[in-house]
Amino acid sequence: GKNMAYTPLVLYSIKDEKKAQQITALCKKLGVHTKKIQTKDADEKVGVLAGIDPLTAMGAKKEVPFVMLDLPEYLIFSGLPEVLLDQFLKEYRQQKIEPTPLKAVVTLHNKDWTVRNLIMELMKERMSMMNLGGNKSENK
Repeated sequence: GKNMAYTPLVLYSIKDEKKAQQITALCKKLGVHTKKIQTKDADEKVGVLAGIDPLTAMGAKKEVPFVMLDLPEYLIFSGLPEVLLDQFLKEYRQQKIEPTPLKAVVTLHNKDWTVRNLIMELMKERMSMMNLGGNKSENK
């Protein structure tokens, strides 16, 4: 069986071809694998797409009950040690690659979520942070 030392991998959904190439080139430089996520893959579990969990038989023929809504761009990091993740983010900024606000790290807590659920959750968090203007104190 595999232990928690997974292959460093970045799952990405990036619309702009040039930006996608910049990101994959950066990952290659850092020795990180990349995997492009198609809209149809968004309803698969994060852990399955990241190669942590075996593809569930159920996952293979899952009926998607709703319209395939296109998600905004996102990056999902799997198995990157903190130092490597920091390095990635630093170089990302230095190379002036256009920002991707929705970013997540695969954890034991969220690996059974679908990509769509994870991204929706991130969007919700982002919205509430924007609504609060980054100010968490409550007005009495």
